Amino acid sequence: MWTGFLGIELAERDLPGWSSDALRNGHRLMAIWCSVLIVPFVAAARRIVGRRGSLVAGGILAVEPLLVGHSALLHTDALLTMTVGVAIVGLMAAAEERRLALRQDRRWRRRWVLSVTMAGAAAGLAVLTKISALLPLGLATLMVLAVHGFWVWRSAPVARYVVRELAVLALPFAAVAAIVVVVVWPAMWVAPLNSIETSLDSLRLAGRASPRFFLGEVVVGSDWRYYPVEAVFRASAWLLVGGLAMVAWKVRARMVGAPRVLARRHAVVLTVTGLVFVVALSVSSKQYARYLLPLLPLVAVAMAAVVDRWARSLTRRLVSRGVRWGGLVAPVSLWLAFALTAAWTASLAPYQISHVNPLVGGQRTAERTIPLGWGEGFEVMTAAYRLEGGETCQTWTSWRAWILFQLCRDGRRDAGFVDGDQAPPRFVLRYVYERQLGEEPPGLQAYLDEHGTLVDSVTIDGVRYAELWEIDGAS
Repeated sequence: MWTGFLGIELAERDLPGWSSDALRNGHRLMAIWCSVLIVPFVAAARRIVGRRGSLVAGGILAVEPLLVGHSALLHTDALLTMTVGVAIVGLMAAAEERRLALRQDRRWRRRWVLSVTMAGAAAGLAVLTKISALLPLGLATLMVLAVHGFWVWRSAPVARYVVRELAVLALPFAAVAAIVVVVVWPAMWVAPLNSIETSLDSLRLAGRASPRFFLGEVVVGSDWRYYPVEAVFRASAWLLVGGLAMVAWKVRARMVGAPRVLARRHAVVLTVTGLVFVVALSVSSKQYARYLLPLLPLVAVAMAAVVDRWARSLTRRLVSRGVRWGGLVAPVSLWLAFALTAAWTASLAPYQISHVNPLVGGQRTAERTIPLGWGEGFEVMTAAYRLEGGETCQTWTSWRAWILFQLCRDGRRDAGFVDGDQAPPRFVLRYVYERQLGEEPPGLQAYLDEHGTLVDSVTIDGVRYAELWEIDGAS
């Protein structure tokens, strides 16, 4: 919402509506904003997990394939992830700095104001990006305030003092967020109630369920297994292994009584917010893998704390045993892990959004387990169609209306030609998602093998996502 008018201003206005220049500039703008927001995220995370930990957390966001892929789309989920991440971690940092200020440390008396201002601004932009940002922001804000209030109560068990401290933290955060929403969204200047109602309507539409493929079946509605399975398949190998190592480290630390890698107050905020967020998503009837993205900054901070402790522990052990260059082992290992993940992410271009973790079987296993396809290959199909001399959209056929709409507004959507009941179209588009849903008419493949010619296709890691067929002799 708040970036749309900027993209239009950057575009050349030689064509009515959205020109290709506007789309390209919109993509660039989205990628730039998502990249720039890593800087305040790292700055805020430094107060939670230290300098090296904050760099690790920022590095996780910078190379994670699913987030990188969505950052290149003219869509809201990646931008929502980054703004929500800056807002939540920034508010946690502001609470931490406020605690330090209350301990009479003069260095923090003004710095916490900067952090809470940054967090509030990011929260306002997050709400403007997607109204569903209210869910993670609301959960995290409640948890930060609850933990901060508990700490204040333990320090000075006076109700009035606790309420004052909560107000000092919450009011600037909410005020800045509200100011950003009003200032950046011009519609709020002239019709605030209508603008709010429009946003609430979009939130209601988000709850409408549609059929999807999952675990070999076509399902409608919520399934508590969906998000855990999607998380395993969509996470990078580095994130999956690091996440499992994080859990194992915490279990071992609890068993042997090792010191915490993350302060309890921060662990409570991250854990409770993340779990409640996933539960809320799981009971919703509309479920997509990209809805998990706002959880990534929280996971990055928690994982960074464990990685930082592991690096310190490994360095200490190697140096104490007199291992030559022992102090370089941990940082070199981290840089190598990031470099390999970055290279893997780059190798997936331009279809990072289709990423599937190779440790769990890659695309071929995913094809039998989770829904695939979110537009990958449409641009190739369109180019091939034009190359073959297609001048109108009247001859397109596809089984899912939204796929057809991406390519042309006037295309046909029928299957009678397979049985000879209708004249065949000139071109037929097939897509992986409709194949998973079983929406292709029986006998289509045999018909295409006999009467069609494969013009072009897009294959990702052995799975054919899109196919463009030309029917022999059709006009």
